[in-house]
Amino acid sequence: RLLIGSYTRQEGHVDGKAQGVYSTVLARYASGRLEFVIDEVVRVCENPSFLVLSPKGDRLNVVSEVGSKDGEEEGEVCALKYISGGKIGWFSKGKRRVVGSGGRCPCHLHIADNSRNL
Repeated sequence: RLLIGSYTRQEGHVDGKAQGVYSTVLARYASGRLEFVIDEVVRVCENPSFLVLSPKGDRLNVVSEVGSKDGEEEGEVCALKYISGGKIGWFSKGKRRVVGSGGRCPCHLHIADNSRNL
């Protein structure tokens, strides 16, 4: 399985026209050709450009790469539930785990070696 982030809206550096986080599976055809096929698309936030799966594989952290030039809008980091097999969703129905990034256009996440800090 391959999870792919994308750009869903226009920013100064990208003309985002995608739909969200893409969950794909590897399909093998009779001809021997391999291809990633989209299994699910989840709209979690604007411009979910970078994804990090937790070491346990149960949480998908997503950066929302947005930000206005005047600094009025900052990016976000969203924590999502990831179920092996590729299903992505919020932890509780209707309850989002989202925090501001503290700046505009964040583009990277890293989980510390202790697995406790993002």
